[in-house]
Amino acid sequence: MSNCPPAVVQRRIIRFEAGTVEERLDDLLIESTIKVLWNGKRIYSGLVTRCNLVDFVVGHLISEGFICDDSDVFEISIKGDRIEVTGRDNPCNTPSRELKEAEVKAWKLIKYANIVRGMGWIYKETGSTHTGGIFVEGTLKIFHEDISRWNVADKLVGTAFRQNIHPDIVIVSSRMVSPLVKKLAHLGAPIIASVSAPTEKAVETAEEYGLTLVGFLRGNRFNIYSNEWRIIY
Repeated sequence: MSNCPPAVVQRRIIRFEAGTVEERLDDLLIESTIKVLWNGKRIYSGLVTRCNLVDFVVGHLISEGFICDDSDVFEISIKGDRIEVTGRDNPCNTPSRELKEAEVKAWKLIKYANIVRGMGWIYKETGSTHTGGIFVEGTLKIFHEDISRWNVADKLVGTAFRQNIHPDIVIVSSRMVSPLVKKLAHLGAPIIASVSAPTEKAVETAEEYGLTLVGFLRGNRFNIYSNEWRIIY
């Protein structure tokens, strides 16, 4: 993240704890707002952690079905809070990548979740971000951290396509809902895991796409909600 602007600022606070009052400095996450224009039309406006914005834009275009591949993007121009993108309109509402064949041992999945958790330095300082990681053959290949869980998913997709990485496993920190499963399905990863809970529709969506969906991946336990045969006990 050395090429990214500072994401944290310190502010004076009053801390009350167990009957004591203390004045101290606290780390706060910086909010940034951006607008994304695709061939002149605004397609996104919202909060973002200002890092890996090109990956975010490419991933958003893919995961929202505007394009099928990063090769459909011709030019990206970042001007302050305005990002202008030109490219080939190539709607792709279903994942363009085939689902990869992969399985994982239960203890390794727990190990991978701990690796992702340990990478979130902004979360450690502020408690205000979501995190996500992509693993290939047991190695963490991509990690992102952002104020928004949706942005984490978009950044993971964008980086994976731009670097031609086909994941085995995706681990995210957020609650799993059906639109998020649909975004991550574009990665072609067969196993998607979250430290939090899925919704009923998220499980149905995972089943529709043939994904193994894991939730409550915390400590030494987790729940498997679909296609459990990819997890080896």
